Amino acid sequence: MASKKSLEKYLKITLSEEGTTHSGYCSDPVDIVNYKHKDTIIDYDFPHKESIVSGEIIDDEEDLSHDDILNDIRIYVNKKYKKNNQHCNKGSGYCSCSFNTSLVTIKICLKYKS
Repeated sequence: MASKKSLEKYLKITLSEEGTTHSGYCSDPVDIVNYKHKDTIIDYDFPHKESIVSGEIIDDEEDLSHDDILNDIRIYVNKKYKKNNQHCNKGSGYCSCSFNTSLVTIKICLKYKS
């Protein structure tokens, strides 16, 4: 008898972070530089997970007024991961460095596992 495979559902979220950073202490920053990088996060706990029946890619600029479930997922991701004008993450913030994190894409993934 073949074993029954379970369906794993998760979000693969691509974020872009852009800002300024430095070496040294915030009170005496050295080499302040601009940076930009992308990061991918996997999120297994998201709204409407039980309702998802197919994979989907959600763009942050896409009009989702026709689909409440996808719109709710995008709102959830933006609230959880999007950050604007955050102070330096190295210390006190005295250096005036900051960063913004924005959403690039959300991919709803389904994968069978044994």
